[in-house]
Amino acid sequence: MNAQSKSAWVWLPLQEAIDGPKSGFCRIIPNNWWAHHSEKGLLFYKSLNSPQCNRDRSFTECIIATRNIEGLEVIFLPRVIICNNPQYR
Repeated sequence: MNAQSKSAWVWLPLQEAIDGPKSGFCRIIPNNWWAHHSEKGLLFYKSLNSPQCNRDRSFTECIIATRNIEGLEVIFLPRVIICNNPQYR
């Protein structure tokens, strides 16, 4: 897992979220609208257990509006794979 953290935010690179880890236990989050940054990836709050996504696009747009992080956009992903590595909890 190549998650990057800065302050309260954790970023998961988009390609890693799509491909998933090579090994380990994983969880899949299907059919959600995600807060995404084109250079950093998907947005999580404090850990990979708190994804900033929702099945309702308008809710994710509200998430983005309140985060005050430049460059965030809403994208739909049919599947995101997250490694359940305790290091990132």
